[in-house]
Amino acid sequence: QTTSGPIEDQLTALIRKTMSPPSLILKGTAEELASPHAKKVLAAAAYANVPLPCETVTADDCASISPLAKSLVLCFGDVPVTTSHAMMRTIASVAPASGLLGKSAADDAIIDGWLSFIWNSIDLPLQVAAGSSTEAVETDVSKALETVEKYLASSKRTYMVGD
Repeated sequence: QTTSGPIEDQLTALIRKTMSPPSLILKGTAEELASPHAKKVLAAAAYANVPLPCETVTADDCASISPLAKSLVLCFGDVPVTTSHAMMRTIASVAPASGLLGKSAADDAIIDGWLSFIWNSIDLPLQVAAGSSTEAVETDVSKALETVEKYLASSKRTYMVGD
């Protein structure tokens, strides 16, 4: 029987510390924590079974965490992550078994393509239209959603990447 001493205990503690991912906390203004951006991040965390506590802070607090953060930031240990897509990818990387990153480099590239498509074709136009109802934006977003629906229907898929 082997007994562990202080050095072995310290080594074991160090290994556990380096092997476990840093804690995640989603910080933002009350308004931003209720926004579609935060909801996407929270949905990814729920799907990946990753605990993600939220903390209400001021916009100035977010800016002090990262100059890139306006009103929402994911704190990944000491690392600030500032866009919802980067936040979702961070969560997916913490839980690789969730399948959110796909199963191959090709899946990963396709996921990035879809995230860019969603940002450019849906998120950005909706942000531009916030507070006003413009027909052109509604038409563009409808076309983008039709593109997604056609892709899913043509390939008889449930998911955009993988099975």
